[in-house]
Amino acid sequence: MKYALIDDDLNFHNQFKQLTGNYIEPFDIDYFTSPESFLEALDNRRKDYNVLFLDIEMPGMDGIALYKHISQYNLTNAMVIYITNKANLVYKAFGLNVIYFVYKPEFKEHVEDVFSKINDIYLSQHFISLPTSEGIINVRINDIICADIINRKVSVYTTTSTYKVNLETLDAVMKIINNNNFILVNRSSLVNVSRIKLIGDNSVVMINNNTYDISRARVKQVIHLFHQYHTMN
Repeated sequence: MKYALIDDDLNFHNQFKQLTGNYIEPFDIDYFTSPESFLEALDNRRKDYNVLFLDIEMPGMDGIALYKHISQYNLTNAMVIYITNKANLVYKAFGLNVIYFVYKPEFKEHVEDVFSKINDIYLSQHFISLPTSEGIINVRINDIICADIINRKVSVYTTTSTYKVNLETLDAVMKIINNNNFILVNRSSLVNVSRIKLIGDNSVVMINNNTYDISRARVKQVIHLFHQYHTMN
């Protein structure tokens, strides 16, 4: 998983590193001293963070205002842990997608609980890791719409982004996803049946408007899986 700490208190950065060393590999976390520097990093290079530790109280844009900005990035599913020196500030964050509040003076006592919560949610959301030219990205399986291979290049399309994946075949993608809602409609196209917008006798149209032919040998199987999914859901 990829983490980010956004906090203007450098002393807390040092404390955080010491207390989370058993849970986070050094290369899996980025440190920022202001919301502005975090947003600048997102603008300059695509980043996929699974977990954000946000200080509620910071000069200028605070952690709550920052949270409202990140919806334009591929971070809508990121887990948010708010940290603060003022316990009463947690009330400002009610109604947001926050999984934990931590009072900084008690962070040491809560570290194990925080990472237990993160792990439970991560597993429940069924994320997978995919290798790309920009590094390993973590994607929630349900956000994957489809994948295809063109000129030996595999592309994975999600609800927010398109990724060029360093895998040689769609069978390799299927093996990583390991989910019964996915099916190869032809040798070069893989679809998530829960993300099909329209299905015909010989083609499928996905919610991102990618359209794929269904090979003759797979028409019945694709239609059956599509109807089975919608019957059960």
